[in-house]
Amino acid sequence: MKKIVLAVAVLCYSSSLLSQTTYAIEKGSWLAGGKTKLSFTSEPYFNNEKIKTSSFRFSPNLGYFVADQWAIGGKLDFETSSTKFGNMDPEKYNDIGLGIMTRYYFLEAT
Repeated sequence: MKKIVLAVAVLCYSSSLLSQTTYAIEKGSWLAGGKTKLSFTSEPYFNNEKIKTSSFRFSPNLGYFVADQWAIGGKLDFETSSTKFGNMDPEKYNDIGLGIMTRYYFLEAT
């Protein structure tokens, strides 16, 4: 499982590095991005029991350049987490959100 998570992380970061090599910030271009988060924690609790928490977050965004160096678009947020206190049933949490975004680039277009 750790190898799969590591492979996905390397793939995500390397693809973001490759996408940075060209600057398509002209009117009519598309902008795609996002972020992910995966975490696991375990903390001591009363009577040698533990609090275990796991969470996953995925936040993609997509924009369209309506003018040179200015993009508008939307984003989606999805998060799920689970917390287990000792021998109790786990508490689960899911969150979904939508939003709008705008981005302006101050650098010169090439």
